Amino acid sequence: MRVIGISTQQFVYLASEKKKFSVNEILIVEDPDLGNLRGVVIEAKSLNRYLPLSFEKGAVLDQKVLESLTKLGFNLGEEEVNIAYVRLLDTASFPIKVGASARIPTFAEVSDLLVRQTPDKGLILGEIAGSEALGPLPPEYSNLYCLLENNEPVAGRGVPFIFDYRSMADYPHVGIFGGSGSGKSFGLRVFLEELMAKKIPCLVFDPHGEMEFSEPYPGIPKEIARDYRERYLALKIGEEVGIRFSDLTTPELISLLNSISGISESMESAVEALFEPGRDSEITFSDKLKALIEALENEKQFKGSTLSDYLEGEALKRYLYVRDIYEKYGYRVNQYQSLKGILWRFESLRAKNLFSKSVSLAESALLQRKTVVIRGNLSLLKIYSAYIIRKMYYARRNYVDLRTFGEAGEYFPPFFIVTDEAHNFAPKGDKETPTRRILREIAQEGRKYGVFLTLATQRPALLDETITAQLSTKFIFRTVRATDIGTIREETDITGEEAAKLPYLPSGLAYISSAWIGRTIPVKIRATHTKSPYTENPFDELIEQGSKADEKLFAAIKKFLPLKTTSLNALLPYIGDELGKEISYDEVLTFLNDQVEKGILIKTDHNPFGYEYALKE
Repeated sequence: MRVIGISTQQFVYLASEKKKFSVNEILIVEDPDLGNLRGVVIEAKSLNRYLPLSFEKGAVLDQKVLESLTKLGFNLGEEEVNIAYVRLLDTASFPIKVGASARIPTFAEVSDLLVRQTPDKGLILGEIAGSEALGPLPPEYSNLYCLLENNEPVAGRGVPFIFDYRSMADYPHVGIFGGSGSGKSFGLRVFLEELMAKKIPCLVFDPHGEMEFSEPYPGIPKEIARDYRERYLALKIGEEVGIRFSDLTTPELISLLNSISGISESMESAVEALFEPGRDSEITFSDKLKALIEALENEKQFKGSTLSDYLEGEALKRYLYVRDIYEKYGYRVNQYQSLKGILWRFESLRAKNLFSKSVSLAESALLQRKTVVIRGNLSLLKIYSAYIIRKMYYARRNYVDLRTFGEAGEYFPPFFIVTDEAHNFAPKGDKETPTRRILREIAQEGRKYGVFLTLATQRPALLDETITAQLSTKFIFRTVRATDIGTIREETDITGEEAAKLPYLPSGLAYISSAWIGRTIPVKIRATHTKSPYTENPFDELIEQGSKADEKLFAAIKKFLPLKTTSLNALLPYIGDELGKEISYDEVLTFLNDQVEKGILIKTDHNPFGYEYALKE
């Protein structure tokens, strides 16, 4: 490898007949006057005399580079030459000498660039791609992880990528971007495993039921594997976690109603007038709304009426209750449609069983430095997440604020908020949503309170722009859509060549762009220590389920072989009893013909009206 063409104090071209250069690869340039200078490859191309050379910035250097190559002894007529455009990491005092040699560094020469934290104080996320050639590593950086090859764990051979989570105090929040099948969810699982290993509390929203950490991944060596079963707690909305209605504040109730469907100012004013925090239950609040609506529908009966003189029993009791509610609130809340809108939203919340439980289990687990996985369908999570995020965030914020002013407060730990499908929780656009509002607040202010976001999405272009801009670290997996790639280019320092590769990245390879690193690094995400519940290939599942059904049906039919189609209708009830369900004539006939194709049965003409099926001898 030698320096060719025009060099500067910051950039050089390197050429080699044998070595294929890789973007983000670190090399050593050996200048006779300046000594050894480290540089990173920002573009890599192959060249012959028939193909023009141009780089991203549009500088056409064909003739000068060609002349330089020829003078340095490269034979372009007979061989391909590999060209690298290198940015020097150590700024030179003057331009690099043309013809200076370059080489692959040893680990010791570049360890400060590749490893910013020790394994015990960082998150081991994978292996820096292309680092296998750096030679043997010190023991403390060896045997830390496995990679997956053909779904089998193999020992890592390169430099581990260790994410310095402590740097998030200055460079907060993480975005994980990638399309379907890119390894995005795989990377998110690895990130969470590492946070659990460090006992860093996390609040995770799991719309797909994937964040299960109890089953070990097969084949991970014992010295690497970890047991996470005591490090996390999975809670289902409405069954183990919810909202204690008596704990709600008025703003929290308004936020919940707004999450069902946007509410107007008149609705907000009505809630403020009607709701009595700490005194109302979900039943009493619902009854108030219904009573006031009833009063407004029949206002003449409750305004100066003597109707109570003619009623008795339950009818009188109901009349007096409605009249009392009307007299107490009617002068402040008299917009019928607003009340109907509030009631519809409130009953929708009640139907989701949100008010049957509290946040106490989640709160207790976070205090124990566990990862709390909140499960539910996406629509339910979008409603509940705004409430619990706000609840936990302000518990931490209030503690920090009191401590800042020298006052004692109830301790609440720093924690991560993690979700997949983040563009559904904080969508781009003008329409405000409760979850986006609190996530945007945390994106902008959470750092000083020790609350950090990790947001994964297939569609970064659909994620709220304010939040995206605050993500100091981005994990970028395979991405296909041009709009998403455009967003990634705007928000990271990846080069044009790296962006062009995004649609073709292999699953599990990510570009990690972070302010604390200062450059983009390609990383092979390590093998997970735990197995996702949805790793089975759906086509394998289809075959397996089909085989089980076939075995069961064959066992039910076998006792009736040889079987004539003329008697099949009469046998259907007996076959159905064996299966535990009804089965049709066509279903059995299709199965019998399938068994003939497989060579298990033989089929012969029985008479002009049917066939006979028998076991093949």
